[in-house]
Order: sequence, then C-alpha cells, then structure tokens
Amino acid sequence: MGFNLLILQRRSAGGLSAVESWPDRLRAAIPDITVNVAASEGEAMELIGDADAAFGDISPELLARARETSLDRLSAGWPSGRVLP
Repeated sequence: MGFNLLILQRRSAGGLSAVESWPDRLRAAIPDITVNVAASEGEAMELIGDADAAFGDISPELLARARETSLDRLSAGWPSGRVLP
C-alpha cells in the first residue's frame, strides 16, 4: 500500500525554497510514496482528501476538508512556530 503526502508550498517572490527538492528526494528514498505539491490553498483543497499526511501552512479550512482518518499524522508548521501533531 502506498503513502500519499501533500506539501503546501506557496509560491513566493523570494526565489526557490529547499522544499522544492523534497518530492524527488522523497521518491528516491521511500518506495511507494506519492508526493503532491500544491502552490495554493485552492489546489491543496483538491488534493488533501487523498492525502495520508500533509506538510505546510495548513489552514483550519484545509484541515476540515481532510479525511480525519488519513491525517492523524499531520505535521503543520504555523506562522506562530507551533507544530500540531
């Protein structure tokens, strides 16, 4: 059974982010992983229903859209620096 990861990486004018290299590195290191990168909250809304885990600035609305049983391993970094389990 595969593992589906959603990364919410909003585009910024500041250039490339280290996160942009993660999908290829994760696919090389983890068999059967699917990595989806969303550039906006709207795109993430379309993808999060199938995710087993998500990384990024996950809003309460995005979290509400997720399947609760799939995202029990959610790790979301909030602007305040808090990390939610």
